[in-house]
Amino acid sequence: MRTSILCEFNKLRRSKILFVALFGIVMILVIVAAQGFYAGGDTVYGMEPEWFLTGVQSLGTMYAIPGIIALFGCYVFCREMQEDTLKSLQIIPIDIPAMLLSKILLVLIFSAALYLILFLSAFIVEAILHVQVLSVGLFGRYLTMYCVEGLSVFIATLPVICIVIKTGQDYWMGLLIAEIYSFITIFVGNLGTVSKLYPIIAALTLSGYYESNYIEKLLSLLSMIACLLFSAFFD
Repeated sequence: MRTSILCEFNKLRRSKILFVALFGIVMILVIVAAQGFYAGGDTVYGMEPEWFLTGVQSLGTMYAIPGIIALFGCYVFCREMQEDTLKSLQIIPIDIPAMLLSKILLVLIFSAALYLILFLSAFIVEAILHVQVLSVGLFGRYLTMYCVEGLSVFIATLPVICIVIKTGQDYWMGLLIAEIYSFITIFVGNLGTVSKLYPIIAALTLSGYYESNYIEKLLSLLSMIACLLFSAFFD
């Protein structure tokens, strides 16, 4: 399995898809900074302790990260068909289920790495602005939140990846669908407890971004399970 993952990673070294992801990360940081420091008004939100950490986590997830993960995931799966290498793979002794599993794990690793880079970037900004309020406990709390969100958003985005693969769409369609999917979060978030069933909101809830009770956390967990089941059966 490790060899399969390394093989998939080596394929990416010849692709520009990672530069697209890097550009997305930079844009998230720039937009959050612009909102916090240059949005106008008398209050400069960016100067409030922890604002940048929470802003990157929430705004990134609502506007950009699911799209980046979906684009990456669809690219990893769809390129074998679109680059016409799938036929070659089928005539050599290769374990197809193992290859598919390695691709899924690669997308999971990508999602976790994406959120880790975002966390470290946001924490560095916080350290520059509010070093006096930082602590090991704060670092650990937000690291846990970002890690849980990385896993949860990966699960929430899996159905989009499966739909694009199953319908034979171009991998860029994954970006478009996921962007609409995540943008809807803004409107669904006002529906109260039932909103926790929406996968992106469920991801934010499980990470601890939203204050929630046991029922809301249970609904969020059920949402994640539903995404996994949908992806398993749809694929």
